[in-house]
Amino acid sequence: MEKIYRSVIMKNALSRFYLLLVFCLVSLGSFSQYQVEIDSLKNVIEITKDDSTMARALQRLGWKIRSTNPAMAMDYSNQALTLAVKIKKKDIIASCYTNIGVINKRQGNYVKAIEYYLKALNLYEEISNFSEEAISESGKVGIGNSLNNLGVIYYYQGSYNLAMEYFEKGLKISKELDNQRSIASNLNNMGLVYWHQGEYDRA
Repeated sequence: MEKIYRSVIMKNALSRFYLLLVFCLVSLGSFSQYQVEIDSLKNVIEITKDDSTMARALQRLGWKIRSTNPAMAMDYSNQALTLAVKIKKKDIIASCYTNIGVINKRQGNYVKAIEYYLKALNLYEEISNFSEEAISESGKVGIGNSLNNLGVIYYYQGSYNLAMEYFEKGLKISKELDNQRSIASNLNNMGLVYWHQGEYDRA
């Protein structure tokens, strides 16, 4: 009986070890990929002579490190914004506004976050009216994301009715675009609002 018991313990210990090993390997791979992307963007910034490419790389780098280094992310985003405004690239400007909004949200600066999310929303609405279909659709995607971002802020502030209003608008656009990821995000956020309002059957 004691041998069987020891065998079971050993098997469980080995199972936990292998699971931990797999987790570490996956995490290491994810970090490596993350670092490769950052190094690649930094390389572009260092060598490019094209303002549009530079602005886009700065914006993407700011987005990439928004969680790990928010201060530097803000710096890159502001550099990208200044350059994008100079060359009048509305899509990059809107992305920069989103970057800055997200960083402010993570720091608890909700008023600032709303300000920049609204700026992004207004620009994406302009972009969505472009005659070229691909550009127009990218603008609509941006509108959907901006509406969802605003809903999240109002949810954090406890303004649940206002949050729901934005989530519903975002959901409508996501369905029009058949954007399954955004649909899932909006539905999840709406469920959180229902839960906080005590409507558990709808959550």
